[in-house]
Amino acid sequence: MKNKEKFASDKILFGAIFGFALVVRLLLLGVFPLREGEARWAYQAWELWQGQRSAVGFETGYLSLTRLLFALFGSSTFLARLWPAVMGSFMVWVPYLFRNKVGRNPALIMALGFAVDPGFLVSSRSVGSPMTALVFLSLTAGLLIHGKYFWGSVSGAFFLLSGKGLGFGLFVVSVTLALAHILKIIHFREDVLQPLFGPAGSSSSFPWSRALWVVGGVLLLFGTSFFSHFEGVSAWTGGISAYLRGWVEPSSVSAGRVLLTMLVYQPLPILFGVLAAVQGLRERDVLSCFLCLWFVVAIAGVLLYPGRQTWDLIWALLPLWGLTGLALSREAFPFESAPAVWILAGLIFILFSLMWLSFLSLATHPGDQQAVFWQWGIIVASMIVGLLSVSLFTAERSWQEGKQGLIMGVVTALVLYMMSGSVSTAYIRADDPRSFWYPDPGTAQLPLLMETIQEMSVYQTGREDSIRITVYNNTSSLKWAFRNYPRVQFETYIKDSELAPLLITDSEVETSQFSNQYLGQDFVLHTYPGWQGVLPSDWKKWVAFREGQLVEDPILLWVKRDVYLGGDLIGADQESNGRSE
Repeated sequence: MKNKEKFASDKILFGAIFGFALVVRLLLLGVFPLREGEARWAYQAWELWQGQRSAVGFETGYLSLTRLLFALFGSSTFLARLWPAVMGSFMVWVPYLFRNKVGRNPALIMALGFAVDPGFLVSSRSVGSPMTALVFLSLTAGLLIHGKYFWGSVSGAFFLLSGKGLGFGLFVVSVTLALAHILKIIHFREDVLQPLFGPAGSSSSFPWSRALWVVGGVLLLFGTSFFSHFEGVSAWTGGISAYLRGWVEPSSVSAGRVLLTMLVYQPLPILFGVLAAVQGLRERDVLSCFLCLWFVVAIAGVLLYPGRQTWDLIWALLPLWGLTGLALSREAFPFESAPAVWILAGLIFILFSLMWLSFLSLATHPGDQQAVFWQWGIIVASMIVGLLSVSLFTAERSWQEGKQGLIMGVVTALVLYMMSGSVSTAYIRADDPRSFWYPDPGTAQLPLLMETIQEMSVYQTGREDSIRITVYNNTSSLKWAFRNYPRVQFETYIKDSELAPLLITDSEVETSQFSNQYLGQDFVLHTYPGWQGVLPSDWKKWVAFREGQLVEDPILLWVKRDVYLGGDLIGADQESNGRSE
């Protein structure tokens, strides 16, 4: 009876965390426009729905499910991101499946970390991220361990359909298991094969024939986009090819930027994950050693991989949160509820807040040397006061109570800091490339461009989407934005005859041949971080507010003078200096 009650309470707790994770991932999901990489996959799904595309890309699972969503409810930015957002929420069930191995309290801490961590949150709200690969790989292992062979096979099939994350996941898991076996942390047969597939020849062994039929059926059904594009049967293997190409095609993301992102956004799991790793290695704890090895392999794989992206860090964040759960459950439970412990925790939190406010003052008043001196003095003094307070408390009470008060104060401060980073990155600065989590440039003034075009269309045709437009820019974000405009054309070069009422050109294109017939306005299509190296020159302002120089990539909107009779779209001073020509 007690076991049943405990099982039911566990399902309720993890279900509540899952609900919270789902809400934060769906909140404002369709507010910000799709970035370039996201738009590429969303537009492919839209083309498949419209029957305009014959080839299927390697994000086969996403294309198939999103095409179905578009067919049922129509295309939208929200639906384009819905599949990774929903599946990213299922990450909190992974600790539930492994709670018998890691412990109930560590599993709950892991689930909460997965729900609010900036890396997991941003990856879940982005198309093309490795989040679905990580979720399905983890769920496959957990379901197989529990003997859920049918659902484990389904999850494994969707892992194969997870795009580029498939290659990275296979690399991390295979290297980790091989090194763990070589270092005798685990025995591959007893600790991996038997828990996953059962003892060979026994009644509980893995039903290979049934599993192959299930995997084949899922690949056939979803790989072909419900039997409409049979090229998708083999298209999923392109994810491995895309990963391998990353070893010879470097990205613009440096290894230093990846490390800085983790240090700035994840101080809580780094601090307690390192503590758990040190203690686990000293005590030769198998689980801690395995998670530590997994983290090392994953972080090394990200840093050494030339085609790295910042969100590849989620492969290292999973074991890091596992170590954090072990450390916090070991040090904080059973918790002493004495009022003095809470008072110490509150004092530590106040001191952390004072240090952060002092740092914010440093970032906002960099030129006042006297103020800078006093703010650094406050930060150092706060640290000294905190250490003295813990020392006096432990001398007067006990080390156990002093340690728990310190841990609770530090955890509270760092959790609030991490959640503020999640809110800033996922909602406030979701279109800002200076947050480092997004691999694509920001879309800047794309919404403003679309609003202007809609006004021009209403002015001429009475409808928002009926004006004829020619676009001399083949970026995916523009293709996605104009997907529902029936009279839009994408061209590679400007034709002198039959110019449309609206033209969109790059800022470098020579437009003198028609500039007398048109009014022009520039819009910023993309924005990029505008500094060399890892951090901008004013690093304190970036750490505090994610501010720094931006490089803008403008485009020009040209409107025929007989379409817009209300005046110039640009000022006379701009027109005189040739900005629109």
